[in-house]
Amino acid sequence: MRINPKTNLPNYMHIVDEKLIRGKALISPYRIYKIKKQNITQIIDLRNTSTIKRPIEKFFCKIFGIKYVNCKYPHRLKYVPDMDFFNGINELIRKNKGKTYIHCEYGKRRTGISVAIYEQQYTKKDKYSILRNMIDIGYKELKFKPKSAKALRLKTIFNDFLKKYYPDDIEEIYQRLNLLKT
Repeated sequence: MRINPKTNLPNYMHIVDEKLIRGKALISPYRIYKIKKQNITQIIDLRNTSTIKRPIEKFFCKIFGIKYVNCKYPHRLKYVPDMDFFNGINELIRKNKGKTYIHCEYGKRRTGISVAIYEQQYTKKDKYSILRNMIDIGYKELKFKPKSAKALRLKTIFNDFLKKYYPDDIEEIYQRLNLLKT
């Protein structure tokens, strides 16, 4: 496991603010143990699957005394869930007295949208740094392979996100972030 020397966290984890860290699924007891060492008291799992991985994570969270919450994010859709879904997630983060770790399977797309909405509401980050983080961590294809099949699928979700949360700035966002609008 590679450690980022700047944050002293594994490379798959990214600090959002003093209350929130994002990353990928924690499928081993060792990773959950490491999370506990980072003073994380709550894990929000955005996966919408019923595989064995989720119960294992929940089980080890209980052993290590970490609150586990599964907020099933309907990611197979082409659209971003309603704001009520994100309000529920943000309320869990804000009410938690310690740090929260939020993830989906790979910590990229569902997590990226959830974190971007959290940052928009609760941090002083400007929209461009929020969106750059979202793209750099989970939507790289929009920037580096904009005409690929994957980028075209992601663009549907990204555009729906922009329409809902930055409706007056879509053209400017595409220009400023140097993204193709196609």
